Amino acid sequence: MKITAFIPARRNSKGIPFKNRQEVNGKSLVEHSVSFAEACNFDEILISTDDEYFFDQSSTSKYSHMRSEELARDDTIISDVILQFSKMDQWKDNFFVIIEPTCFIRKPDHLDFLFNGDFFEQNFTTFASFIKAPTVREKIWDYDEETKKMSSGPEVWGRRQEYTPQFVLSGHYYGLYVSKAQETYPGLCDNNVYPVLINDLSIDINTQEDLDLARILLRDKL
Repeated sequence: MKITAFIPARRNSKGIPFKNRQEVNGKSLVEHSVSFAEACNFDEILISTDDEYFFDQSSTSKYSHMRSEELARDDTIISDVILQFSKMDQWKDNFFVIIEPTCFIRKPDHLDFLFNGDFFEQNFTTFASFIKAPTVREKIWDYDEETKKMSSGPEVWGRRQEYTPQFVLSGHYYGLYVSKAQETYPGLCDNNVYPVLINDLSIDINTQEDLDLARILLRDKL
């Protein structure tokens, strides 16, 4: 079994044109993902893309694998792409670590548990990265468009100290056996997921404002 760094890099993006080509500190978002993967102990690196740009760059061409047009639509999810790889002899027995180009900051020691064997010795089948939730779910109110009214449960009035720690997926990393992709579909992890808690500065680039902020905040950090 090989541990593969899987970097999804779709050509089109609604929020930012050619988002994965955008540069932060002189490198495209995809190049940052490649540099991170190269600094780790991955057996191989794979960029799944429909963008010819990455086939023309010396830093990414040798890792690039052409994605079909069917798997490059706006409604395509990463799980769809992983399912395709599960049918290919070359990768079906691999363990994929999905590295989203738009998520920062990544550090090699985030994945120590994977490369020192802890993850596999504990018989987990998936892992995912999490950051602390910006608000607890008990504090969230529901809004009814028809009645224009807000509603909540009695938990909304509880003391913050009474709520259990809550986290949300960060998108930095997902890990799964390619052969088991159908079992977690449409997700990338199961309920017995190994949690990678990201306590560092976390940025997920979805808008131009996010990209501008990343360029400022990461200027001296990468």
